[in-house]
Amino acid sequence: MTKANAFLDDLDEVVSRGTPESRARALWHTTDLMIAGRHSEDEIWTLGAVIGRLADEIEVAARAQLAKRLARFNDAPVNVIHRLAFDDSINVAAPILLESERLEPYAMVANVCLKSQMHLLAISKRETLVEMVTDVLVTRGNQEVMTSVASNQGARLSELGFQHLIEHAEDDSVLAEKLGRREDIPRHLFQQLISKQCDVSIYDVPILGAESGSKPGKYGPLAGRIVTHENYGIVFQKGSKLRAVVNPILKGLLSDGTVGKLQKQWLAADFSKLPIFK
Repeated sequence: MTKANAFLDDLDEVVSRGTPESRARALWHTTDLMIAGRHSEDEIWTLGAVIGRLADEIEVAARAQLAKRLARFNDAPVNVIHRLAFDDSINVAAPILLESERLEPYAMVANVCLKSQMHLLAISKRETLVEMVTDVLVTRGNQEVMTSVASNQGARLSELGFQHLIEHAEDDSVLAEKLGRREDIPRHLFQQLISKQCDVSIYDVPILGAESGSKPGKYGPLAGRIVTHENYGIVFQKGSKLRAVVNPILKGLLSDGTVGKLQKQWLAADFSKLPIFK
């Protein structure tokens, strides 16, 4: 740290008397020095204090460049990370809010409470989010932020968070779709979401039956069927001798109830016993 100590001795004069160009050079010199070396926590904090002072004196474009460099630096000084994350310019704050692992959940919560919707949107797109952050995001965020949180599979949601999103999804089909696709939505809340969106849905019965069988209760009960006179079939090459063999076997499986048993086992219902809607 010999070079660093010599450099730090001159910083006060550089900051107070230097030109914008000299401050920028000092900023990048200090940043390079920090990223390239191995430093103790105290040294990182000192360098961070220097970088923070210099960052206050440079233009937005330079601060944005600094944020991009520090966002993926796992030893970045927390004091600088916080300063950049709370910058009014989203161009400066976004790289930190999106990627920095040095930004703690409590700092994200404070950011959500104090900063713009663009700041909230950036936080909502982080690779992972804990419940204490998503709770305030969905409460204070606009519709775009809420949809972003619902779309983020790495964002953990509390039951309160889910409940808040479901209430807003009643008049927002996109948000409802994003919520419905989440694998972690509790069953009772999924049913509440569906009940707010529609009374009944019409879909291909075997496919819906298979989904109901693999995820019991997710789609509610199968109420009935509409006869369309469209049948599934097994396709053979024209003139195949197999047709004469397979057709009687299929009829036998239908007549002896085997198909019905397979439907109940794998498709959650015996479709032949569902009422027919007319």
